[in-house]
Amino acid sequence: MKVTGLHKINFDEGRFREDVDALGDDHPDLEEIQAQLRSNHENAWLIVVEHDGEIDCGQFAHPKHDPNAQSPWLEQVISETNGVQRVAFFMHFVEPAQPLWYGKQSFKLPPPTPAPADLVELMEYSAP
Repeated sequence: MKVTGLHKINFDEGRFREDVDALGDDHPDLEEIQAQLRSNHENAWLIVVEHDGEIDCGQFAHPKHDPNAQSPWLEQVISETNGVQRVAFFMHFVEPAQPLWYGKQSFKLPPPTPAPADLVELMEYSAP
């Protein structure tokens, strides 16, 4: 397995507003929920991994031993060639200096780069 992409997602006010509007107005703690949504939008990362065979995204965590460890969100197989899967997913609050864990294995994250336009178009972010 190899982590081939680490991309900070640009905050999109319009997309954030769509997520807020989907909540409706009848939540007793709406301001707190909106603040969490904003935090998720502002701290979203897109990660791309390659693996020879299928990937179980439920095995990923970052950072591993943190009680608030993040797991993949909106994971998607973006390509498969000769048995090698490329999977992209979102994670929140990524610390680029910390490894990505897959079960008991750790993988160094590559330096962050801007997300390629075709990947951004394919992987539309919405908050959990």
